[in-house]
Amino acid sequence: MFPNTPFAKPDDRWSQAMWIVEHGRYATRKRYDEITRRAVYYIRRLRRATTERVARSAAKIFPEIYLALKVATEDGLRPLEIKARLLTGQSDAAIAKAVALPVPTVAAFAALFFDVRERLKATTWITQLAIGLPSQEIPSVQAIMLLHTYHRGPTVIEPWLDYLKHIGENHDLQMEQGRQRASLDLLVDIHQLPEDEQTWKTLQRVCVFALSWPYKTVRNTTVKAAFSQNRAKMVSETAWNGPSESAFSTSPLATNSAVHGAFTTSKVI
Repeated sequence: MFPNTPFAKPDDRWSQAMWIVEHGRYATRKRYDEITRRAVYYIRRLRRATTERVARSAAKIFPEIYLALKVATEDGLRPLEIKARLLTGQSDAAIAKAVALPVPTVAAFAALFFDVRERLKATTWITQLAIGLPSQEIPSVQAIMLLHTYHRGPTVIEPWLDYLKHIGENHDLQMEQGRQRASLDLLVDIHQLPEDEQTWKTLQRVCVFALSWPYKTVRNTTVKAAFSQNRAKMVSETAWNGPSESAFSTSPLATNSAVHGAFTTSKVI
C-alpha cells in the first residue's frame, strides 16, 4: 500500500521499506521518497551488522531513522504522546520540544510510523485507521486518549499523560489533579460502556439529571459526545507544566531485533 492512497495506513512507509529489504528490491528515486529510501538503507546496513561498531556506524549515518525506530518500539508514554500531538496538528519543532527529541527524529517518526498530517480532516480515516477505534468493540484507554486529543486539541494532552501514569489508583478529590484524573476516569467509563439500547436509554435519563438538559435536547445529542465535551472543558481549565519523559539511550545493535521483526503500528484498541 502506498502512502498517498486513500486506504494507506499511517506506517506504510516503514512497511514499504521492510518489504523492499526482505524481497531484495531497489528503492528507486522515481517511486519512493527520500525518507523511505533512507529507511531502506538503514535497515539493510543494520541487518548486515555483525558487530557493535558496525551497528553504531549505521546509527551515525542515519541518526533520525535510528532514533525514530527506537521511540516507535519503546515502552512508555512517549510514542503515544507524539501520536497525540501529531493528531492535534502541532509542528515538528513543538513536538520535539515537548518530548525532548531532535526535530529530524520527530519528522522521521511522523513520516514513517504515524503519517497523518495530510489527512487530519478525514475524520473516518483518522478514527478507523490512524487511531484504530473499533466500531463494535470496547476501545482501549489509549484509543480514547487519541480520539479526545484529536477533537479537543493539545490542551488535554498533559492531563491525559498524568492520568495514564496514575490509572487504576484512587484519586484524591480534595486536590485539583485528583479531580481531573477522576474526570478522565468518568470519560473512559462512558466510552467503554456497551453499545446497546438499554445503556442508551439509561444514559439519556442520566444526562437530563447530570447536565440539566431538556429531554428533547438529549434525544438529539450523542450522549458520549456530551460527556466528552463536558469533561474536556474541565480538563482544559488546568495548566499542566509537568515535564515529559526524557529520551534515554539504547545500544544501536539492540535495535537490530526490532528491525528484523515486521514492525506494525500499535493498534490502540
